[in-house]
Amino acid sequence: SGWQVEVVGYTDDLGNLAYNQMLSEQRAKAVVTYLDNADIKVKSIKQEGKGAVTLGSDVERAKNRRVMVVIRK
Repeated sequence: SGWQVEVVGYTDDLGNLAYNQMLSEQRAKAVVTYLDNADIKVKSIKQEGKGAVTLGSDVERAKNRRVMVVIRK
């Protein structure tokens, strides 16, 4: 038994595709590293970068600079 964790990084749509993909992967990795350093025990961790999410205004762009963490039993 144990928890399964999925960590997915995103960016806004500023910058080129390759940079945004790398940045989204780094964001996900930073969360996984934090969980590991905090000695949080889980059955499995999947990390992924999804790259850019496109939305128009500055406020909407700011919402896309994020990491989502999904926890399943």
